Amino acid sequence: MRAVPAHVAACFSALEQAALPYAVLHQAHRIPDSIDSDIDIVVADGKMSELTALLRRFAEEQGGVLCQVIRHETTARYHVLALPDEFGTPAFVKIDASTDFRRDGRVVYTSDELFSATRVVGCVTAVSVGVEFAAYLAKRILKESIERSQFDALSQLWGEDPAACRSQCAHLFGPKSLELIASVFDVRNAPVPMDRLLTLRGAVLRGALARHPIGALTVAVGRPVRLAGRIMRRTGFQVAVLGPDGVGKSTLLAGLGRLLEPTVRRVEILHLRPGLLPARGAGDGGSSVPYARPVLGYMASILKLAYLLLDYCLGYWLSLWPKLLASTLLLCDRYYLDVVADPQRYRYGGPSWLPGAAAALVAGPDLYVVLSADTDEVQLRKAEVGPEITSSQNDAYARLSGRTHPVERIDASGSPQAVLNRVSWLVLRSMAKRGVNRR
Repeated sequence: MRAVPAHVAACFSALEQAALPYAVLHQAHRIPDSIDSDIDIVVADGKMSELTALLRRFAEEQGGVLCQVIRHETTARYHVLALPDEFGTPAFVKIDASTDFRRDGRVVYTSDELFSATRVVGCVTAVSVGVEFAAYLAKRILKESIERSQFDALSQLWGEDPAACRSQCAHLFGPKSLELIASVFDVRNAPVPMDRLLTLRGAVLRGALARHPIGALTVAVGRPVRLAGRIMRRTGFQVAVLGPDGVGKSTLLAGLGRLLEPTVRRVEILHLRPGLLPARGAGDGGSSVPYARPVLGYMASILKLAYLLLDYCLGYWLSLWPKLLASTLLLCDRYYLDVVADPQRYRYGGPSWLPGAAAALVAGPDLYVVLSADTDEVQLRKAEVGPEITSSQNDAYARLSGRTHPVERIDASGSPQAVLNRVSWLVLRSMAKRGVNRR
């Protein structure tokens, strides 16, 4: 999803006005008009928290939110800003900021080295041509992949300032490796296959260790601390959507998956429950015709509820929690409170108070969204469910309490796009609120 150029320009204008020391690491010439991925920047040592606070204020001033902050390295944070476009739909600016350049347990460039020479490119400050070339080449080599478009970008930088690129490569890779790099990019020489560059991986790592041995130690020490922080403050988010049959849950979930994909590493849609335990037929609530079978007896209903609770409790910690730690957005078509609101769907005929009382045992989701709409409108979407059932379902979901889990109610009577916009902002603001104190 391409970022809105006006958002990107305004964001960097805010950085300039705040006089916060920063520099764009790669492809600054594409800012602000051609951004279709995250923007890599470096900030001065000790300025990361200030940057995060500034981006949060900027997003709020623009009517949006800083919805995600992922600390993917000890010295790096991945920021996702959600800002309204001209139609009020969330658009995203993704800024990957670090105070140095490190890969594979090595500090390749320190902050001082990256800031040794900067330049102005359009509306932004960027690292020098030589630093950009050497850092980008090292990054591609350490990832063991150089695509044609990436090679062309490197060739363009080499052509802009060959002397500066040579100087930085000699510093980063060593004189012997410089000969190979020059043979690939210097047009005066016979062309050398670009795959030969991948053989320099060892030279990058050895050079980084020789230049910054203490940096390698701090990387090793900082990794468990960072991982512990990720466990304490997970960056994934779980949303469950409830509501009468035909109210638009499936359409909404599909739209949320597409629209909110830039905020996380992956998106998964879950139906009914975690699924750690196998389904047990129509009584699991997944029948296309609800209430097709009679409710179970008193004891059978209690056993069925215990089975569902076991799946929700164990399934959350063993299946869903690891995904939430890995920055996954889990979108659930119904979840446990659906059993509380509509027990008949699950063929439950036990004590009416028991499902609600047991809700406190179920971890997650972070947000329940309850959709409602006029009975006649829902009937137009799903006529096979009678109006009496639809009206009863609307009443049941309206009575849901938010005592054990956060519950938000949304009128789904409007167009699908309007409902998607409202729910998207509700989810994004919930994500931002939870992440205010994340470090």
